[in-house]
Amino acid sequence: TTTCPSSMARERLLVRGVTLIDYDHTRVLGSTLEQIAWEKGGIFVREKMKNIGMNDGGYDAFLKKDRTNEAEKVIVEGQSSSHTTVFANGNNTPEVLLVLQQISDEHGCRLQIVQDSYLESFPEIGLQGDHQRSNAALALSMCRFAMEEGRYKNEASCQSFTTISEEELKGALEKTFWPGRCHTVTLPSLLSDDGVEVSMNLRCDGAHTPISINACIDWFRHVVDVGATSSSSTSPRATANQELQRVLIFNCSHERNPLPLLFSLYHSNLFHSVYFCKADFERPSAVPKRLDGDWTKETLANENFHDGLAVTLEGM
Repeated sequence: TTTCPSSMARERLLVRGVTLIDYDHTRVLGSTLEQIAWEKGGIFVREKMKNIGMNDGGYDAFLKKDRTNEAEKVIVEGQSSSHTTVFANGNNTPEVLLVLQQISDEHGCRLQIVQDSYLESFPEIGLQGDHQRSNAALALSMCRFAMEEGRYKNEASCQSFTTISEEELKGALEKTFWPGRCHTVTLPSLLSDDGVEVSMNLRCDGAHTPISINACIDWFRHVVDVGATSSSSTSPRATANQELQRVLIFNCSHERNPLPLLFSLYHSNLFHSVYFCKADFERPSAVPKRLDGDWTKETLANENFHDGLAVTLEGM
């Protein structure tokens, strides 16, 4: 069976979904989006507790399986669903969606693809960044399904959320706040040694994959552009004798390859300077730390990262 983290190994899951698949934990999950999708698709497997530890040949066996008689069960939003319906972000690549579809077929699930348009009736959400609208669309679709399932099963444990109104859902999305995700912290203004008032905004984001780094860059570019034209007292503005400085503070845990992330940040041309810092703590991990040179030997989806980084680092 697919790898199933302990947080997923629960028998009573009312609704299951997969967000946007990206290159993350590649030394554990695999080096391709399709293999990562196969691992993440373990959430679709029912009766996981009975399957843990069984050897079914892994991803290689999954690729070789004959699927000529498997019927397609992709469902668009708005169609009827059953208790075996599972969900996936429609912004995933066609190859990833195909893997998730095949897993769904194998385990008797119906795969529902959720597009960003599902959120059209909710113009404002609390989380910043266009990419968060995709996450919100998936969450909204799953919530509506969970409410329908709760009514259908009439279980006491589901009664607390089966009567949530559309207005309450709208309010929840508008008020959602996730510290450290497209998060702005405005610091109090200070006087410099020469008596000039200095203000600063910290733009914080926990992006740690190539796609999320690009989403973070898009968000940061947007708030920089808005700040340049804003009259808000919380938006730092350069005077005639000052230049607004944009400083990148970068940290990456040892489990991840920082090179693709730095590649995108460097080519964004958004920052005047950069500071590399180590976190005060690192979470326990079974993945061993690498020597510095090992990062450049890792197989990446875009081989241009290697050559581009070499040129970039020489020019910094």
